[in-house]
Amino acid sequence: MSRYYTLKDGVVTPCDDLIKWGRWLEKANRIVECTHITSQIDVSTVFLGLDYRFSDVGQPIVFETLVFGGDFDGEMNRYTSLDAAKQGHAIMVAKVTQ
Repeated sequence: MSRYYTLKDGVVTPCDDLIKWGRWLEKANRIVECTHITSQIDVSTVFLGLDYRFSDVGQPIVFETLVFGGDFDGEMNRYTSLDAAKQGHAIMVAKVTQ
């Protein structure tokens, strides 16, 4: 089971070659969405490229939304798909701006 993944055209693909993965990572735009709320608050969703599961059960967890600044600073959610990451980003932005 691969721990490394690439993202191309919204498709998450396992990559068992660490050198190939590293080269992809150097050039990849891994930003899914970034929302600037205020001068001190941002919500960022990115493709991690690494599987953040703690076991081999389930789909790889390869996306993350993180809040920088404000009352929710450091709040984070992780996802298994691009669609879930985009939805999670919108939910986090709504939470932060309420």
